This record gives sequence, C-alpha cells and structure tokens, in this order.
Amino acid sequence: MASFVFPPELLDSICSHLPTPDLLAVAATNVVLNAVAQRTLYRHISITPAANNLAVLETLAALPHTATHVRTFSLALHHEQPPTFYTLLAKALGHMTELTSLTLFLDPEASWVLDSEARYLNLASFASSFPLDSNLAHFLSRTPAIVDLQLGSALSSNDQSEINLPPTSIPNLARFTGPHNTARILVPQRPLEALFLSEVISDDSVFGQLSRSTANITIFDAVVSLGLLPCVTAISQSMPSLHHLRLMTVATLDEQFDPVRRHSLKPRFRPSSPRFLQSLYQQLSDALGSMSGLDSFEYSGMNWTCWNDSDSKRVWQSSPPTPNSDFPQPPADNIDDIFEFSENMILF
Repeated sequence: MASFVFPPELLDSICSHLPTPDLLAVAATNVVLNAVAQRTLYRHISITPAANNLAVLETLAALPHTATHVRTFSLALHHEQPPTFYTLLAKALGHMTELTSLTLFLDPEASWVLDSEARYLNLASFASSFPLDSNLAHFLSRTPAIVDLQLGSALSSNDQSEINLPPTSIPNLARFTGPHNTARILVPQRPLEALFLSEVISDDSVFGQLSRSTANITIFDAVVSLGLLPCVTAISQSMPSLHHLRLMTVATLDEQFDPVRRHSLKPRFRPSSPRFLQSLYQQLSDALGSMSGLDSFEYSGMNWTCWNDSDSKRVWQSSPPTPNSDFPQPPADNIDDIFEFSENMILF
C-alpha cells in the first residue's frame, strides 16, 4: 500500500479545526502526529482558577520545546500564590520565546517573574497588573515588536524617576493603557497614537507632556478633575490631530468656574442658567471644531454630534437646543440620534 506524506502546513491547518478531545486522540496516534497536535494544543493558553488548569505551567517549565509552540498566553489569578508557583511561572515564561500576546494579571509585586534574558522578538501585545518598575523596564528592553501595552498602577514619583527606559525599548509602541504618570515616561520618542489613561488628571500641563509622541495621537481617553472647557481647550492645543476623544470627570458643571468667581456672577450667568450654558456650549463647540479631524467626542457618557452648517463650518453639540435658542439647529436627519434637551436640564 502506498503511503502519503502530507506537508506540515496542511496537517497544522487540519488540526486547527479540531476540538481538544480530537486533538488529544491525534496526539496519541504516532510520533509525527503527536508533534503536529502539540503545536495546536499549546498554541493558545489561558489559565484561570475556573479552568483549574494550573498544571500546564509544570509542562511548559519542564519542556522548553513545547513552550516554544505557545503564541498567546493569558494568566489571571486573584488570590496570592505560593513562592513555588511564581518560580515555575518565571521558568515557563523564559521558554515561551515565540509569544505574540502575553497577559499577566496577578500580584503586582511579582514582576520579577519577567526577569530573564529571554528575548521576545514577536511579542506585539502585553497586558499586566505590574507597574513600570526596574524588572518590567528590563523586560521591555527585550520586546522590540510591542505595539499594544497595558500596565497597572504607577509607582511613587520617587521610585518612578529611577526607571531607565531608553528610546530603543519598545520603539514601535502605538497604544498604551494605564496610569498617566507612566504614559509621560513612555510617550516621548515613541510613535504612540492611542492613549487610554487611568488615574485622575488634575493638571492641564499633562496634556502637553503627553503630546510628545513621534506620531499624531488620534485617540485619547482619560479621567479628569478639570473643568470641561479648560480641559478640552488644552487638549485641542496639545493634540490637534485627534479623531476620537473621551473624557470622564469628577467635576460638576457648577465647578466650571472657581468658587470666588462663581459666587460673584450674576444669577443669569451662573452655571445653571441658560445663558451660561449657551456661552459654554459655544466655546466648547469652537474648541472641538479646532480639531479638524475629530470624529467623535464623549463626555461622562454623553455623546456629542457634529455636522456642517450652511457655511460648511463644523458644528459640535451634545443635544438639540430649545427652538428659541440662539444655537444653530442640526439637520433634521440628525435629531433622532441625539438626546432631547430643555433649558432646565443640566447636562454634565
């Protein structure tokens, strides 16, 4: 009987469509098919308490060749583990040099598990609960392909000032999620295009520091304690190429003015008055309109819409005003997409 030798690519393609029980059966067939099945079985690994699959770490730590099959590895543990677990994890990670995606959510003080000399030349995405400490900085110096990075809470300002992260580390970083203090270290001399920032920003000078990317920042998502108008104005000046802007705030509409000036205002100009809202809306519309490429703006869950008026000027508004308002009216076909508004409604 003639025997047929299938190319490895074909066997890999066939195995990629098989459920795990069938792959285990294939692996038990012979030596050749065992190697093929293992490449698929270990390609994507997700370890969680619910899956009860921590034992796979022992395999990856003991068999370096098997560990090189792993392309995506995710581990999420919410309870403290014994020291032997972290030692095992560190050893397994040192073998998984062909990773393209790595997710580690565990004890933030366990960043030492990344402290090896292994290089991860294909790792494009890394997410973890670790802060940017010396262990993580050393790890990032060995991951030149990362474009998407997510990190945990920032260290204290004194500790973070000692972090050495040269521009040659993560030179292709395009997207960052994490504390704004960490972003201020990462942004300069790197081509960041998207920032999703945790921890409250209370100083508008931060926006200028975050604009020092070698690429145009097109997506910005942050939590702020600043007044809406000065915040949007500072962002429009620092990041004029934004396409998408999303802000969450801990400031109320009544805090758009400082306390001394707020109480000195005449009633018709106070934050709850229609005239104040009209003035605020117009200034916000002007600030948003200065970002010519902006496609969407959301403020504390409220979506703003944009259209061109009769002079082809871009007009931004959070909701249709009352008919007797001096605001320009949006086209009729946009009305259904935005909220109903009344003069007595405080929007922020």
